[in-house]
Amino acid sequence: FVNTIAPSLNLAGTTLVVDDARRRGIAPGKATSAALLMQITVDSGFATIMLIAFGILAATVGLSPLWFLLGLLVIALVSAMVLILVLGRKRPALVLRALRPIERLVDRVLVRFKKKPLDPWVERIVGSFSDAAGPKTTAKAFGCSIAASACELACFSLVGVAFGVHQPEPLICGYVVATLFAMISITPQGVGVVEAAVVVAFTSFGESSAAGLSIALVYRGIVFWMPFLIGAILIQTTKTFKHDA
Repeated sequence: FVNTIAPSLNLAGTTLVVDDARRRGIAPGKATSAALLMQITVDSGFATIMLIAFGILAATVGLSPLWFLLGLLVIALVSAMVLILVLGRKRPALVLRALRPIERLVDRVLVRFKKKPLDPWVERIVGSFSDAAGPKTTAKAFGCSIAASACELACFSLVGVAFGVHQPEPLICGYVVATLFAMISITPQGVGVVEAAVVVAFTSFGESSAAGLSIALVYRGIVFWMPFLIGAILIQTTKTFKHDA
């Protein structure tokens, strides 16, 4: 929900996780490591499917330079978060400078919703950044993220089949384009932009624009609007958004 109302390459919600964990007595550094690891595995799982889809595009209708650049942005984002985890152990001062802009962004969102800004926490992450998960836990999280992205792809494909699209290439690439534009668009989760991008992707494979728009609207209703409404309710249970006793 926070990632939706504050477009930030899906990083704004990480700050909320860290602050809520801190208020529950969890060390900020440990919570930051966990939140970054979560986002790294989510984006890495999607990137794995994205690279497969780009290979299909390159072998069929050709890979658009725009989509290639957007894919590089995802790779750069994952690399940056991995770098933050590594620097958290080696150069903590650099991590503080990297996280403070994110903290200020979320503070502005909280003020807009008439909530108190977050208590400063970035300085306290240095002492407990060594609590990052080990390789075995990381591998399990990565496997779960690939499975989750595969489920999203299956959802998109089943919606496509329901609207009469049975070719795997437009379904796979349509899912990748929808997720990419949801991540990098300046509008909340790419509202309006994602739908247009999916239509362009489908027409490039010879499918009708009507089918592409219908698939995009139904898919987004399942993976965006329904979680958005649930998140708007559940965010009130976090200690960050609760009134102090």
